[in-house]
Amino acid sequence: PATVPTTPTPTASPTPTTVPPTPTPTASPTPATVPPTPTPTASPTPTTVPPTPTPNVDQHLLIAKGLFKNGDFIKAIEHFTKALRLNPRQENLYHLRGLTYLKVGQNELAIHDFDKALKIDPKQVVFYSDRGKAYIELGNYWKAILDYSRAIEIHPRTADRYYDRGHAYQKSGNYLKSIDDYSNAIRLDTKHAQAYLGRGEAYLITGKAIESINDFSKAIEHSQNWAIAYFNRGLSYQRKGYDTLALQDYKSANRIEPDNRKFKEAIQNIESSIDDSKIKPDKKLNIIVQDKSEIKEPSQLFVPITQEKSRQLLLAIEHLPGLGGSIVTPEGINTISTLNEMFDIFNTAYYLLTGGSSSWKPRIFTRTQYQQHVRDIGIPALVDYPAYCCENTSDGLTFIIDGSYSAYKVLGFIAHEAGHARQRTLNPNQGLDHLTLNKRAFYEAEAFAFEAAIIRLIGEYSGINATILPLGTKYDLEPWVENWIDSTSIKTDDPYQLHLRGLAVIWGAIIMDPELLDLKSELIQNHILSPESMMKLYDYLIYKKSNEIDNYVDSAIYHFKLNKGQIRKSILSRGGAIPEEGFFEQLYSLFLFP
Repeated sequence: PATVPTTPTPTASPTPTTVPPTPTPTASPTPATVPPTPTPTASPTPTTVPPTPTPNVDQHLLIAKGLFKNGDFIKAIEHFTKALRLNPRQENLYHLRGLTYLKVGQNELAIHDFDKALKIDPKQVVFYSDRGKAYIELGNYWKAILDYSRAIEIHPRTADRYYDRGHAYQKSGNYLKSIDDYSNAIRLDTKHAQAYLGRGEAYLITGKAIESINDFSKAIEHSQNWAIAYFNRGLSYQRKGYDTLALQDYKSANRIEPDNRKFKEAIQNIESSIDDSKIKPDKKLNIIVQDKSEIKEPSQLFVPITQEKSRQLLLAIEHLPGLGGSIVTPEGINTISTLNEMFDIFNTAYYLLTGGSSSWKPRIFTRTQYQQHVRDIGIPALVDYPAYCCENTSDGLTFIIDGSYSAYKVLGFIAHEAGHARQRTLNPNQGLDHLTLNKRAFYEAEAFAFEAAIIRLIGEYSGINATILPLGTKYDLEPWVENWIDSTSIKTDDPYQLHLRGLAVIWGAIIMDPELLDLKSELIQNHILSPESMMKLYDYLIYKKSNEIDNYVDSAIYHFKLNKGQIRKSILSRGGAIPEEGFFEQLYSLFLFP
């Protein structure tokens, strides 16, 4: 026991001298080792900070695009805004947010974002284009046109930009400019369905129903489930009086969009108008008019040929005689007939103008056959004429044509003689009493009006020129027109110049007759009458009372002479540069009609 205290006491006191080398001190030097380890890793951290927002911008952008796609535009705007806070110099973000503002009708905010995008990148075509759309929504069409024009300057070969500007011009009411731009879009992209639809609408608004039908048909060709294209074509058909065709198109539109109230109303309205129509008999579809009181249904429904086919047929027969001829093909020389083609073209125009089918068919002879025929019937004086009407046969009324002339001329003869035949069918009483030379000239005026209506409609329908005087070095048109007016003015004093007097009567009637004031206004404004207006003139003339005709002719010819300057100006105002002469070279007299 005496030794116990002495042993621990000494060993407890020297312990501090041995502490430093022992492992215990390793706990206290820890702060000395900390600085070298964390300090290097903590200090480089600022170099990795700048890239960290990029994933955040991309993340917001990805979320915003998904929301936009799902139609949640408000939340999409929130994420585009958060992305812009992180990167306010990214023009694409302004553009996308601007598009989203457009979706919710915030057009001013959309324009503000497009402005921001353009300040960063002023060469981006799509920024101008989309800002133009915002201006259109606000009704500021002029600014939209400026934006689209700037886009076209940057990329002049883009069909969509011309379409956009055409749409802006159309909204502003400048339909001629819109037609030009839509046409430019179509030249750059022949399958641009929207451009065909837009141009068709512009044509319809400006009264060019045939052209609008053609364009709406093209739009349907490239986008067959487009209800509005069918509906608009139906409107065009109805404008022309083709109610049955209009009804078909309205029904097609309704099949595509069965809940569209406008389509249903159009169907109901046109069905009721067809059922209790009070329009004149020959304007109702699918009928043949035998006389003013009797209407008979045809045995078969007439189906008009398409516009493209009519053009192809006309181009194929352009340089052939009316009876046909030989053409050179890759397979050799082929002999073809043109008769069926001419009848198809004529009957299509007749159907489109009247809604019915003709109840008579021309007989086309060779030159020798024609001369022999007129001698056999005891009228040798007709040898010098290319055609005449009419003969009563077991098949009904018919007229005779010398088919040795060019196909276009023969087509004109068919239309002219059909005008005579139709007058004798609809109002035979007009020619039953004493037949004076004035009355014979008046009947030629009727036939000329009908000829002009048919051939001009064929021109509109097929795209073959039948109205524009071809300007250029080939023809010296001004003296030609001047000489025709002067010589006609002199020759109309000869009562036997039936055809020239008839042509003068047409002009004089429009100038003097108060019943034709609307046609006179159209002539002053457009310098030429539409096919429908020529048909209206024809219908007016064939119901003129027989005892009024002699004085009417004298007065009309007097007004023709009195207004030579106005007539000359009207004809020459139709001049223009055209890719093809069309009917002019072979049927030039057609271009001298009102």
